[in-house]
Amino acid sequence: MTAIQKTTLATSFVLTSGIGCAFVYLYWSAEGAATIGVGRAVAFVAIMACVHAIGYLLYQQQSQVATSPESESSIQISMPKVADSYREPIKVAVVQQIIFLVLTALLLDGGQTFRACCITAIVHWVCIAMILVRRPIHPTRIDILLIKYGFLPLAFVVGRMAPFIHNLIGN
Repeated sequence: MTAIQKTTLATSFVLTSGIGCAFVYLYWSAEGAATIGVGRAVAFVAIMACVHAIGYLLYQQQSQVATSPESESSIQISMPKVADSYREPIKVAVVQQIIFLVLTALLLDGGQTFRACCITAIVHWVCIAMILVRRPIHPTRIDILLIKYGFLPLAFVVGRMAPFIHNLIGN
């Protein structure tokens, strides 16, 4: 990674974290809960650090090969290969999530079930990404099962944990 790329990454982190941190703190201090604002601002900075670290690691994994001597500015980027056996489970996961998201969006409960379903979908895709990064070529049987049917147990767990987390962090 060149110095310009490192500077760009650092600048992106500082700007994103600084602006987001300021907005989070200002919101909570206006609500009269400055100590909560500090905690959530720190959490925001930590999350942005993780996002930037993951982006950096993914950028480092790319292999860059110059295409031709005539045009040194053109670069081909080859994406890491992923096994074809992941296609069917990912299709099943997408269909399951679309069905559940649409059905929970139609419930008249003020959107609470839909929010829990959205959180479940996000957690499931984070798990899928971790599986794909960890074993892109040779998935295990459990990897395939978790991708295909992992949304349903996660929905149960998130549904059971949601009231406790809601009481912990408040409205």
